[in-house]
Amino acid sequence: MHPRSNNAQIHPVVLDTLVWVWAMEGVDQLRAPAVRSAIERASEQGRLYVSAVSLFEVAQWHQQERLLLSLALEDWIRDAVDTPGLSVVQPHEQVAIEASRLPGGFHGDVLDRLIVATTRKLGAALVTADRALLAYGESGHLRVLDPTAG
Repeated sequence: MHPRSNNAQIHPVVLDTLVWVWAMEGVDQLRAPAVRSAIERASEQGRLYVSAVSLFEVAQWHQQERLLLSLALEDWIRDAVDTPGLSVVQPHEQVAIEASRLPGGFHGDVLDRLIVATTRKLGAALVTADRALLAYGESGHLRVLDPTAG
């Protein structure tokens, strides 16, 4: 057996909005050890991402009182985007075009479409517990990791 190199390049990882909230809030929904490990390795290598649309989604959920945060919204967002190893990916024209042309009849909402398109453009795996996104991944159009499996 060969020892695994700590310098081995790993795949980039995108956290969907709910998984990002769970990670930041320390919610114990990240049960799959392999997924936790993938997130940690991606963070260590600066290859952990969240789409900028997730910031809007967190703010929207908070405003609608669908999400209770441990800090004031502004403080939570500031701390969350300053997480070491995490980068916020801004949508750009290629992501917008990709979001409008997702293969396989993807019918998610606009924010999900942008997160999926961002993930595909990065060549990343999306960590999500969203059943529709997991099913889309199972269809072969997106690499997905289910943090709740296990």
